[in-house]
Amino acid sequence: MLTTEAKRKENLSLIKSYEAELERIRASVVLGVLPQSRLDVRQNEIVQLKAENSRLAEEISETKKHIVTGK
Repeated sequence: MLTTEAKRKENLSLIKSYEAELERIRASVVLGVLPQSRLDVRQNEIVQLKAENSRLAEEISETKKHIVTGK
């Protein structure tokens, strides 16, 4: 379970970092300095990390439930 929780925390850190970076990328795309694909890729990475974290949170919850109930 520690490995799962560590991965979830790592993902949260990446999400926070990527979201902070989004505005800079968005501004660069508007100015024509970066391609739209760069913004699309970063947004997709955030979506994937959030989905993985949802799965990890469910896994952690199930593991805790099994520990409490002994099943």
